[in-house]
Amino acid sequence: MKIQCLPTSTYSSNTFVYYDEDSREGCVIDPGGDSDKIIAFLREHGIKVGRILLTHGHFDHIMAVYDVAEFTGAKIAAGADECPLLADPGLNLSKQALKTDFSVTPDITLADGDTVSVGGAVLRVITTPGHTPGCVCFYNEAEELVFTGDTLFRESVGRADLPGGDSQVMEASLRTKLYTLPPGTTVYPGHMQPTTIGHEIEHNPYVRP
Repeated sequence: MKIQCLPTSTYSSNTFVYYDEDSREGCVIDPGGDSDKIIAFLREHGIKVGRILLTHGHFDHIMAVYDVAEFTGAKIAAGADECPLLADPGLNLSKQALKTDFSVTPDITLADGDTVSVGGAVLRVITTPGHTPGCVCFYNEAEELVFTGDTLFRESVGRADLPGGDSQVMEASLRTKLYTLPPGTTVYPGHMQPTTIGHEIEHNPYVRP
């Protein structure tokens, strides 16, 4: 499996293309904007996208979702508890940040422990509320990697002061969900560079294990 990070939107959100180099089957995680860039990469590499996976519903992670869905024919999947935020331009912040009313209705809703097959890989859904009520992460146990959206960054965490955020709930998600993953697990966050679970357990100043 291969991971391509495409920084998108004026907020440098990380859009990930996760795909099987042999079958060319893959998924797009958090298409935050710059749909032309994402589509050009998919076309150039002949990637067949079956799912668009959303870690959460903030505008800088969803604005290209329908363009990518139209190009690929992929189904959109998000945490079940994130549907109200995705549907509301005020809650997903598109109204405030972009002066536009943008909403998303997922084709598939995900619960904790659900799995998504991507080529030869399996991603397990981990619900991690706190940044938003329905945040999820996507974990590949075999490859020891996790896509964390805006829940966990390198030596930082996502904001909890936006609509639906809760710092205590986020701390619990980190302590009981993400920090229990193997320390060598590579973290691919929604902004900034990758890190590891072990590094965050040792060095993240916001949440200690």
